[in-house]
Amino acid sequence: MSVLTILEGYDWSGKTMVPFVTHGTGDLSRTIRDLTTALPENTTILEPIGGY
Repeated sequence: MSVLTILEGYDWSGKTMVPFVTHGTGDLSRTIRDLTTALPENTTILEPIGGY
């Protein structure tokens, strides 16, 4: 929920996001799906860094 609050409080239109983790969390596909849903269509989401 805290991440969604941050996403809602900032204008991501036309921006690029690089998702990353600092520890192994497994597959990030759900995270990427949630980000894609929460962010405007014109936000670019790059491949995540750090997950495995």
